[in-house]
Amino acid sequence: PDQVAEGLSNQQILDHAMAIKNLDEAGLTQFLWDNFHPYRFGFVLFGMGAFTFVCLIIYNRFLQKQERIGVE
Repeated sequence: PDQVAEGLSNQQILDHAMAIKNLDEAGLTQFLWDNFHPYRFGFVLFGMGAFTFVCLIIYNRFLQKQERIGVE
């Protein structure tokens, strides 16, 4: 695969990618979306948030149990 030289602007990199794939800007965007699935990152963030929420609930219940016993 072609390598893009360092020091290029974002627009130059975009132009180079469009030339390699022979696509316009919308076509390149669709190509990247279809092949790399960036929307899946939202699932990762949601999973991390849900996991944190559950862990905080468990931690809170553990602390409340310790306080009822009188342990600090």
